Amino acid sequence: MSSFLEKVKNIQFSLFWKFAIAIVVIVIIFGSINIKFLSRSIYEINNYEITKHEEFVARTVASRVLEPFVYEDVVTLNKLIEEIKSMDSSIAYILILDNHNRILAHTFQSAVPGGLLFVNRLNGQNLSKVLIKNNKNQLITDIAVPLLGNNIGEVRVGMYERKLYKNIRQKIDALIMMIGFFLTLGIMGAFLFSYYITQPIQGIAALSKNLDLNTIKNMPDDSLRVKRKLAFFQKLLLFPDEIDLLIEKFNQMLRRLKTTSVALEKTQLSLFQNEKLASVGTLASGVAHEINTPIAGILYSIKRIKKAPDNKKQLENYLNLMEESAQRIHAIAQGLVNFSRNYNFELTRVALKEVIREAFQVIEFKLQSANIELTINYGRHEQFVLGSKNHLNQVFVNVILNGIEAVMEKQKQFPEHKGWIGLVVYSKNAAKTVVEIRDNGIGMSKEEQYQIFDPFFTTKEVGEGTGLGMSVSYNIIKAHQGEMEVHSVAGQGTSVIITLNTFKKQNE
Repeated sequence: MSSFLEKVKNIQFSLFWKFAIAIVVIVIIFGSINIKFLSRSIYEINNYEITKHEEFVARTVASRVLEPFVYEDVVTLNKLIEEIKSMDSSIAYILILDNHNRILAHTFQSAVPGGLLFVNRLNGQNLSKVLIKNNKNQLITDIAVPLLGNNIGEVRVGMYERKLYKNIRQKIDALIMMIGFFLTLGIMGAFLFSYYITQPIQGIAALSKNLDLNTIKNMPDDSLRVKRKLAFFQKLLLFPDEIDLLIEKFNQMLRRLKTTSVALEKTQLSLFQNEKLASVGTLASGVAHEINTPIAGILYSIKRIKKAPDNKKQLENYLNLMEESAQRIHAIAQGLVNFSRNYNFELTRVALKEVIREAFQVIEFKLQSANIELTINYGRHEQFVLGSKNHLNQVFVNVILNGIEAVMEKQKQFPEHKGWIGLVVYSKNAAKTVVEIRDNGIGMSKEEQYQIFDPFFTTKEVGEGTGLGMSVSYNIIKAHQGEMEVHSVAGQGTSVIITLNTFKKQNE
């Protein structure tokens, strides 16, 4: 039952159908109420008229047969009542009795039914009515009217109920047809009016759904506006309503948005150029800063060698220094190559457990030498992602090395500190897999976190790092269409969260 209710809740109706159904329901409810009350009123009015008609017919018959009754002219009586019966098809029979309850005349083709004489007695009344059934199971109203105050006899007139009420049914049927016709018109009007009201709102919703700054600037002005259909309604209503005002304001907003979008694009291009210049300046400054120190060492070594070229011990020391400085410059240059590389590698099925294990094998010696505890949780099921094995290995090595160095930095400040690094693999959802690497190292300030992915940014001492490891790692993860986040608290530790696309069979 709950699942059925959930499915019902998830059914979506457009505004047009909600509006139309609401109006149709209201029209049907009021139409049904009108049919009920009007039918009842027609029935009561006609029932009253039928009663009056029955009494009128009975009294008319009584007045017309009075004279031949007094003269006991039976032939005239029979002829007269047959004539009256033939003139009104609702009359079933006419029966004339004297004051001794003897039959003087009747319209039956054969004898009068035996039980009919006693079903209706006046008993001193001016008129008496009873409802009976004939041998054909037809309902008949038997009306008894006295002749001269019932001193000389009475007239009994039987009238068919079905024929009397046929007129009522015809009127009620006509009423139902008329109300049904107006209900149909009302329902058609409801749909038409609903369309008139909701069409511009649906137009606004449809236009807004596919609207963004990238497409709005390329759309022609005629497509970038909502038009109201069935405009003749507006002419009939004479005055604009709130929806007309909404359409006008929305169209104005679209025009302003297009103008703003074009201006924003120009501003973005200008900012992009400025940012490129600033990035080049930052990069050049970082390169100059990183290379100046080893170059200065090389120049100093050359200067000292020139002064004492025969001093072999000094020559050996300065040559070693020059070699270290040259290797430092080579490392910086290689880092720049990696940083600027366009990562268009092929993405395939990669087992995360295997990549992570290989990354830890590369840096296992450093973990052992630093006496850092390692915990790894691969989850209950082996995780596969869409990626490049070698590049992901490079990312994990960079991140784990940073964690090791952060823990070692804290151990310098607090020798008793027990360092640890934890790695957890889990599924974020069916499409995303997360690798989270934590450490309880020195941590970073908020300012340092903002710059963590900037090229040449490092918290290490001069000469201990190029500041390109996290930048390169970030670019690799972006090339995997993934995400890389860093959360850190100064003095407590750092958490690096890497989100990758889960490998699925359709990726093959």
